[in-house]
Amino acid sequence: MPRPFPLRLRPRRPHPLPSSSPRRRRRSFPTRAQPHALDPISRESPAFPREALAAGIDKGVVRARLSIDASGRVASVEIVDSQPRRVFDRAVSRTLSRWTYEPGAPGRTTDVEIAFDRE
Repeated sequence: MPRPFPLRLRPRRPHPLPSSSPRRRRRSFPTRAQPHALDPISRESPAFPREALAAGIDKGVVRARLSIDASGRVASVEIVDSQPRRVFDRAVSRTLSRWTYEPGAPGRTTDVEIAFDRE
C-alpha cells in the first residue's frame, strides 16, 4: 500500500549536556604499539642487489618496521614502503633481521629507513 505522503527524515541533533554533568570520555584502545626511535647495538648496511643493477636501477628507499623481542633481536621485519616497489625489499629484510638492540621489553617496534644509491 503506497504512503499518502512522502517520508521526510530530519537530521538528528545532539542534545546538549547539562553543565553540571561530567563529560563522557571516550576510551581509546591502542591497536598497535607505536614505533619509537631505537638505536641498534650492531648493524650492517645491505648490499646493492644485483637484480637492481641488471634492471638499471641506481637509487631507492625502503621504510621498514622492526619488531624487537626482549633479548634485543629483531623478531620480524615489515616493509612499510619502498621506492621502487619490491626491488630492494629482500636485501633490506635479510640485513635488518641481523641487527641487534639493547635488551628490554618484548614487542618494541621501531621504524628504519634505508637509502640505496649506486655511486
